[in-house]
Amino acid sequence: MTTVELTRLTLRQNRRGALGWIIGLAALTLLYGSSFKSIGGAKSAAISSYPASLKQALNLQDLTSPVGYLNATVYGIPLLILTSIYVVSAATRSVAGDEESGALDLILAYPVSRTNLVLARMAAMIAVLVALGLVLFVVVLLLRSPTGLSIGADKLAAQTFTWLLFACSLAGVALLISAAVGHPSNSLGISAGVLLLAYLADSFIPLIGGLGWVRNLSPYYWFIGSDALASGLDLGYCALLAGTAIVTTALAAFALNRRDIGV
Repeated sequence: MTTVELTRLTLRQNRRGALGWIIGLAALTLLYGSSFKSIGGAKSAAISSYPASLKQALNLQDLTSPVGYLNATVYGIPLLILTSIYVVSAATRSVAGDEESGALDLILAYPVSRTNLVLARMAAMIAVLVALGLVLFVVVLLLRSPTGLSIGADKLAAQTFTWLLFACSLAGVALLISAAVGHPSNSLGISAGVLLLAYLADSFIPLIGGLGWVRNLSPYYWFIGSDALASGLDLGYCALLAGTAIVTTALAAFALNRRDIGV
């Protein structure tokens, strides 16, 4: 069984779940995107009394402009949460979950290397993330005219592409933990904890005096800090995100090859 065949099998087995994520993201994007005219100004007034440091931590800088509103809502905390939940659950299920159920041992009974297995699982997650990115891009693109979200298609594409690289980097981290730990509950907990720490490193930890440098280590900052909606594609941050995805996937394959598989 080749990597491509295993990827197709993984996608086929998880097609219903993937469809649910796609529908959920489309609904969330439609909800926030269509609310710009009606609640953008109201939200801005509501948070005007927030401390500047808190608004910066939550990326709530300017909800009255299309760029500020999209960064705070469609591409803000709701999307970060959804992305994190998807990659953690998918990565945990793809290795640790299959190992506990015995499915992993059955797959490896075929002429499939552990490296190819990891690559196939990562490829399947990337395929779903690409579909999610396309939905995100198309929905916002279609909402621009009726809602007044005057964002250029090129900037929107740059932001969505940066998000895709960000999601792939988180998927790589979660897959590495799943491959190294092997127990679903432990893998899920550790992955969630690591991603939470990475988010805090971008948002609240830098508020502590002398710890502002910590955000430079966080994939969440590489995505949010790129500000692609306003400035276009940032090749430096994109390289960091893509590099993280590649390195963690390679380490996941190494980790799975180095340990015994539970039966």
